[in-house]
Amino acid sequence: MLRRIAFSEKAASFEGNLQNCLTRLDAMIKQAHVLGAVFFIDTNSDADYFIKKKKIVAALDERSLQLPYNVLSQANEFAVALEILTEEANGTIEYLTFKDIRYTRLTNVYGKEIWGLGVTSPAEDCPIPDQIEFSFEWMQQLLQREGMDFSDTVRQWNYIPGIVEVQKAQDGKTLQHYQVFNEIRQRYYAPVRFQDGYPAATGISSKTGNFTIDFFAIQSSPFIRKISVSNPKQQDAYEYAQYQLIGDPMGGTSKKPPLFERAKILEAGNDIIGFISGTASIVGQETIGNGDVRIQTEVAIDNIFRLVGPENTKDKTGEKTLKFTYLRVYIKNKADFQTVISVCESRFHDVSVSYIQADICRKDLLVEIEGEVVYY
Repeated sequence: MLRRIAFSEKAASFEGNLQNCLTRLDAMIKQAHVLGAVFFIDTNSDADYFIKKKKIVAALDERSLQLPYNVLSQANEFAVALEILTEEANGTIEYLTFKDIRYTRLTNVYGKEIWGLGVTSPAEDCPIPDQIEFSFEWMQQLLQREGMDFSDTVRQWNYIPGIVEVQKAQDGKTLQHYQVFNEIRQRYYAPVRFQDGYPAATGISSKTGNFTIDFFAIQSSPFIRKISVSNPKQQDAYEYAQYQLIGDPMGGTSKKPPLFERAKILEAGNDIIGFISGTASIVGQETIGNGDVRIQTEVAIDNIFRLVGPENTKDKTGEKTLKFTYLRVYIKNKADFQTVISVCESRFHDVSVSYIQADICRKDLLVEIEGEVVYY
């Protein structure tokens, strides 16, 4: 069973924070199967981001830690915060490298799962479309190498620098970063038969640095069920109207919608886990609570409870009890942190929550929440 563990501890410097995080990572590796690690840092420029990332990579290499990692320019309350992904089930874990990018292969009684973290172009100054293309091409080739394809992906995180920024292309088109991502994703997904629906996914901004992908894929087998979940109060994102998609299409006459499921349930033996996609204050396909972060947080949480609650999932999970195991909350404005934390603490109890500053995929959205649940 997957567990995400958040850790941060205040120190006097970036280096001090980093050492505290690495000490925690060292300890966790001795206790559990560690699938990978995600570092959250605050940066003020691309140059600052790449300098700090290189320090983190050097520190991992010093400890001979070969696990995959991502370094995200999404500020936490400390200079460095850490998220550790672990797997409690027995199995064989391998840290591997494909075309200079690390990934994890876990093999157990249910089959084979792959974790890719920090899938990103090595070029520090190439255009956004090229960065996105690189990550999807690498992911496609890695999955093929492992006997899988995009339809085996259960969960994906897409970190898009300046997600709502709009730029003019040489051909005169107006291209929004998020829409460029949707266009390229659609091109890679188009040849694939998604027999179990699309992955659960988050598309969120990073402050600086390159576009990156994190993902989890599991090989289909008779021991595995992958179940897509829709929210009865939300339009599926892949059915959004054209007016919700900003900018021009990269090709053709119509813009490509976001291709993801609102949630994905994975059943492996007696374990049933639900992956909640990035969820915001959207009802139907319209933003609710314009300008009011408290209302937006409440609506986003209502959407989550409606999405993974028993009334919506009992035909998929049976009469089982629901427990939230982890939440990651993205907040657009630093000034809104305490309001969002207050609402989340009143609605979720005994749940590990990580609060991150990041821009959301619509200009009028102020908060987005993702996470995992178990059914038992």
